[in-house]
Amino acid sequence: MIDTILDKYNCFMAHCFVMDNPKGNIYQRISHAITNAPTNELCTSTIHKGDITFTNYFGGIGLIINQPNVVFSSPEDGGTYRLEDGSLIYNDEIGTEDPSLKDLEHAIKNRNKYNEFRIISYRAIGLFLTSDSQGWPIATQTIRNDFGTFFENTIGFNLPYYFLDKGQLIEVEFDNDLGSFVNIKSKNLKKVSTMDINDKALIMSSHLLTNMTVVTLQNQNPQFLKIEPLRIYKELILSLRDEDFIGIKENKIFLNAFFGPASNAIIKVELPVNSKIITFDYNQLLKYTHEERIAVILHEYGHAFNPSKKNAEGEFAADDFAIERGYGKALKESLQKNIKQNPKEYDKEITHQRIARIG
Repeated sequence: MIDTILDKYNCFMAHCFVMDNPKGNIYQRISHAITNAPTNELCTSTIHKGDITFTNYFGGIGLIINQPNVVFSSPEDGGTYRLEDGSLIYNDEIGTEDPSLKDLEHAIKNRNKYNEFRIISYRAIGLFLTSDSQGWPIATQTIRNDFGTFFENTIGFNLPYYFLDKGQLIEVEFDNDLGSFVNIKSKNLKKVSTMDINDKALIMSSHLLTNMTVVTLQNQNPQFLKIEPLRIYKELILSLRDEDFIGIKENKIFLNAFFGPASNAIIKVELPVNSKIITFDYNQLLKYTHEERIAVILHEYGHAFNPSKKNAEGEFAADDFAIERGYGKALKESLQKNIKQNPKEYDKEITHQRIARIG
């Protein structure tokens, strides 16, 4: 609904990332905003031709948004704050919750330097670095002037990059030789067709079985901020191939977290008949390294994709699934760790065979 109004006023919606934030470093926050787009809430503003940093928007690095579900609009700073019970605090003299089409247009047309929109269930369509004289210093400072690391941490999302100069987006690409971004000279570059990161995030989000699973992987719920997330959500999504997401959807494969030795949970989705459920023990995964956590879950996806293979054949097929997605070394290390920590369960011939196959 709002995209039509954005086109009418020749502007776009964006969320800017400030340097200091208790929710994590710049890369954690970018990852969270993109991979959790189906359920996440963001504060955004519209950016128009001629806009400059600190006058019309705040931050040197931003995420370009479209197709958002707008839950709040205001032609200026609405002073919004979301309470733990889900209610929204805001200045009701200028802002509107659950805005109408008229309210949305008012917030864009009559903005006071900058406006405010709270959105959920959006699509991320690009990343930008501000290149005007006010924004460039903050953009480079945010990433410590290390464009290579910025590129490495964001390329997996397969989103286009832009410089933002006075409200105008200029598409750029990363030049490895220069270690920086440069203007794209040719618009006819051939790109490999891949599934959109927003579609991947939506499939993954809709296949998390319980709210507890959401908390352990995404940690969005203010009631559970004391629970340390596993911090594998971005890497898990990026490790899976396009065909894997199609398979997750078609084969009805859900992830389910529990807190060992036992816990209860309420299923948050309508579970189809013959669904496959990958269950993982949050407390056990905390004992593994970051990469080992991903490897273990990928191994279980391998089982879910190969239900007809049993015993050693099934274990090898599940191992191959993790290996082919780049986590063979971590899987091997997790098995070696299991033998030492739980020899009664893991110091068996099949475990040693699996380790030998990985090499």
